[in-house]
Amino acid sequence: MPSIVTKTIGTGGDYTTLQSWEDAAPANLVTADQVWRGEVLNSLSGSTSILLTISGGTTDATRYKELTATAGASFVDNANVRTNALRANSANGVLISGSPSYTHLVYVTEQNVHISRLQFHTTNSDSYRALAVTGSGGFVEQCIIETSSNSNSNRQTFEINGEAHNCLIVNRAASGSNGIVRFDNSNGTLRNCTIVAVNGTLTEAFNNNYRTITLINVAVFGTTKANAPNGTTNKTNCYTSAGSNNTGWSTTTYDTSTGSGFENISSGTHDLRIKSTSVLKDAGNNDSNITVDISGFTRSTHDVGAWEYGSSVVTTTVAVRGLVRTADTVAATKTASVAARDRARSADAVAPRKDSSAAARPRARSVDTVQPIKASATAGCTRARGADTIAKTAASTLAARMRTRTASVAVPLQPNMATTAVAARGRARTTSTATKTTAAAVAARTKARESSAVSKLRAVTVAARARTRASVAATAIRTTAIAARGRTRSTAAYLAIRHAAAAARARARSSDSAGKRGAYAIAARARMRAESFAYNYDASIPPVIRDTVMHQGRAAVVASRRFRVEK
Repeated sequence: MPSIVTKTIGTGGDYTTLQSWEDAAPANLVTADQVWRGEVLNSLSGSTSILLTISGGTTDATRYKELTATAGASFVDNANVRTNALRANSANGVLISGSPSYTHLVYVTEQNVHISRLQFHTTNSDSYRALAVTGSGGFVEQCIIETSSNSNSNRQTFEINGEAHNCLIVNRAASGSNGIVRFDNSNGTLRNCTIVAVNGTLTEAFNNNYRTITLINVAVFGTTKANAPNGTTNKTNCYTSAGSNNTGWSTTTYDTSTGSGFENISSGTHDLRIKSTSVLKDAGNNDSNITVDISGFTRSTHDVGAWEYGSSVVTTTVAVRGLVRTADTVAATKTASVAARDRARSADAVAPRKDSSAAARPRARSVDTVQPIKASATAGCTRARGADTIAKTAASTLAARMRTRTASVAVPLQPNMATTAVAARGRARTTSTATKTTAAAVAARTKARESSAVSKLRAVTVAARARTRASVAATAIRTTAIAARGRTRSTAAYLAIRHAAAAARARARSSDSAGKRGAYAIAARARMRAESFAYNYDASIPPVIRDTVMHQGRAAVVASRRFRVEK
């Protein structure tokens, strides 16, 4: 399998001229095992000399030189290719033009050269052909080849030694008799080509120098004769307006209505697309070698000529929208799948978060644990992230819809599909960014509120713990006080009981009055000591009672002293 060596030609390219690209090619492409491809970046023009000669190289059917337009630069790539007038026009794509004098604009003598997706135009009446491919095995496809005026002898528009498919070949000369297309060195074939003398004054359509030419689905208009004057012309489903020498052709008028049905046949403003009323529509042979027309439009029931009729606006719009929607549908499907998964996960997480939130509130109110606070904070963060995820998912889905709508609306209106696509993506990204910014702001506010709530909850907990500690301390103080009073009273009672017991024992031992008086004195002293002890230990005894007890104690002491004196 040969390697394809691609070089760009034109301003900013690998080579600035067509000839410098050709001169740099290997002399033997078969030995090099290469296809030497030149891609023209922009329109190129010359003066009165030849612009390109391709010759001298060694090639075969799979290793050859190829000249084409770079992707996006051809008239075929123009966003409005289905509505642009079908004629040579540099505004629509790469145009190779010049006014060579007594020579060709582009001259190919090397075998097996391929040329495609380019426009060629000469303006000098002394110019030979705009494109001459005389080397055998040449192949020309989807090209517009036009001469403004060349009516002298040997001034055809196009020469081919091989095959040409889906080409528009136009001669604008005021008069002439030497043909528009020349087959000079060998037999040749044209498939689905449109050949027109727009001024309608040329005599011959072909010059074939006794060769055999094969025409399939070819339209020839504006000439007096259809068949080549010499040699053999084989025809399949071909149409012409010629009035003589047209055996084997279907004949119709050269017009803008129900004959050829072109859009415009005025020289200079001509537009050789066919209308829905054209007799050429659906009149061709369904040739398996031809799947698209000159504009790249898919052929169904084949029309005759280079142009396949189709709804110029609706079909293109539907086709373009189909491409945009297909690409965006894949992205939207992926986005929807991700969004669905996110929503499912969100739904699974919502119930636990609600339960957790409900449980966290009473736990957070508790003064003896901090864990519920952490749980609440975690739940808050989860809710914030969930809200952020949902917002982003919604933003992504909205952006996908916006891209589809923007592209489907913008494509039919803008002349450059690539620019429209970029603008649509820019608007979609802007919408997505704004939505994400809003979602981020909502998430930030949610997080701030959650953080504030957590802080308040923590403050309440700290206060509750402080109150609890204070309460415990107060209870402990009260208990200690009560215990102290209890101990004081218990001690006083114990002493009183002990002294009372001693007094009872003393009374029991006494049997006479003296004994009784002694017992009384002992008892009195015991009571005095007990009450005095209680008085000292229990500050709650009223002062009156304390004074009485003290008085009785003193009286008992005096009585006891008397008893001893009398005895």
